[in-house]
Amino acid sequence: MMTKTKKRALASLCTLIVVACAFFVMRGLIEQGIITSGNVSLINFIGINIIAAVSLNLVTGVLGQLVLGHAGFMLVGAYTAAIFVNTMEGSLELTMALPVGLALAGLVSAVFGIAIGIPALRLRGDYLAIITLGFGEIIRVVANALSFTNGAKGYRGFPNFSIRREPVALAKVQFALPT
Repeated sequence: MMTKTKKRALASLCTLIVVACAFFVMRGLIEQGIITSGNVSLINFIGINIIAAVSLNLVTGVLGQLVLGHAGFMLVGAYTAAIFVNTMEGSLELTMALPVGLALAGLVSAVFGIAIGIPALRLRGDYLAIITLGFGEIIRVVANALSFTNGAKGYRGFPNFSIRREPVALAKVQFALPT
C-alpha cells in the first residue's frame, strides 16, 4: 500500500514527465514551422493565465482563503523581470537574462508578499480579502503613476525576438537552452 507522500511524489513525477514531453513536442512543431508566431503568442498568454489560475487555486482551493491580490503580485513580478532584462540587454544574452530575471521577479514578489503578509497574518475571511484587494489596487495605481512603467500603456523597450527568423527562440528563452 502506497503512502500519501509516495502518491504525491508519483503524481508530481508523472506531471513533470507530461510537461517535458509537451515541451519537446511543441519545440519540434515550432522548428518545423507548423506552429506560427501568432500561435506561440497565444500559447504564451495561455501559460501565463495557467500560472495565475494554479496560484489562485493553491490559496483559495487548498488553503481556503479568499485572496484578491494576485494581480498586484503578478504586476510586481512582470515589471521586475522586464526591467531587469531590458537593463541587461547587451551585457547579458537574452537566453540567460530572462531566466535570471524570472528568478529575480519571484524574489521581489516574495518580498512584497512578506511585506503584505506580516500585517495580515492574523486576518481571515473577508478581512484578508479586503487587505489583499487594497494591495492590488495600491500597486496598480502606483504602477500607473510611475513614468518608467509608461502608465496604462504598459512597459516599452523589452527586447523582442522573431519566431520566423529563429524558430527555436521561444524554447531558448523559456528554458535557457544553449545556443
